[in-house]
Amino acid sequence: MGENSEQNDINENFIINVLVTIILGVIIGLAFGYIIFKKKIYKGPNSSKITKEIYKDSKGEYIWEPVITICPLGTIHNPH
Repeated sequence: MGENSEQNDINENFIINVLVTIILGVIIGLAFGYIIFKKKIYKGPNSSKITKEIYKDSKGEYIWEPVITICPLGTIHNPH
């Protein structure tokens, strides 16, 4: 009977160790995935400011003259 309870203790400890390892693996994997594959946010100019700069010329065509602006540090630009 002593051998059987020892075997049960070993099985219970093994199952607990496996479950803890799986849970820690999932948590660490999610953390790495969030850090590595973080979605990039692309920012553009304020659309209300752009609409104020668009006007019609004498032919009835819409004209917009681009204005150079300085982007803050840390912004990501879409090259396409």
